Amino acid sequence: MSQAIFEIKNLISAYKTFAVRDVSFSLKSGDILGFVGRNGAGKSTTINTILGLKSKSSGDIIYNGENIDHTNIDQFRQVVGYVGDNNQYYLDATIKKVIAMLSKMYFEWDQKIFDYYCKEVFQIDTNFKIKELSSGNRVRINIAIALSHNASLLILDEPTSGIDPIVRNEILAILKNFASKENHAVLFSTHITEDIEKIATRVLCIVDGKIKLDVERSKIGDRFVRVPKILNDSENGCYNGEYMIVDRCENNQLDSLIEYEKASIDDVILYYEGGDMYEKINI
Repeated sequence: MSQAIFEIKNLISAYKTFAVRDVSFSLKSGDILGFVGRNGAGKSTTINTILGLKSKSSGDIIYNGENIDHTNIDQFRQVVGYVGDNNQYYLDATIKKVIAMLSKMYFEWDQKIFDYYCKEVFQIDTNFKIKELSSGNRVRINIAIALSHNASLLILDEPTSGIDPIVRNEILAILKNFASKENHAVLFSTHITEDIEKIATRVLCIVDGKIKLDVERSKIGDRFVRVPKILNDSENGCYNGEYMIVDRCENNQLDSLIEYEKASIDDVILYYEGGDMYEKINI
């Protein structure tokens, strides 16, 4: 088993009335970890704490065996490519001016790589001002920046939200290619679970600041299943379009006569959140 290149151990980070509590997970080379949960569940708080933008109360953040704290957070940021709401640039500045500033912040900035993604892959003119870019092109520029300073860990917080399917698929292909390189990994937070289904190797589900599930993405459909909800107000029962979600690790004796299908990631999130139409079932 390959060694983790990035780990979170028992992380606690509190903010006013909310806290992420005892969050633990790890990333090995090649991992694309899909980080899911409803708004306010703790995804962005976890990511901001990893990046040193929020203070932790306790716990460990470890990169390549080294504990990350205030003494080495700046060095850690050098090897992290981040895309999310914290990417804020002067709206009146051109891409060229933004890059001239950012290139001085990274020790291993590679202008050739940025030019390749920006001009050849994304075909964006660097003379455009930030305010003139579409939401999709802003994400593309942030992706290009994240890939241009020899990062080995990509952390993305809702990068594909609000952009069209063509740009999304383009970005997903880039993330998959990045993770295929030796000692590279991706932490990918999104509400678009279709994207997680396409490229994630594992899924991490957080609910009210606590990790409820950390599982290989390919095994979700084997572990969680959708069972038709039968109403008992008629002689034979009837199906009314609703489902109950079963975690087979907790209930491993499904009646052979019950028809069921594999659950989706959306189903799993609703299972843990207790959605009205997705009930847990005890068999």
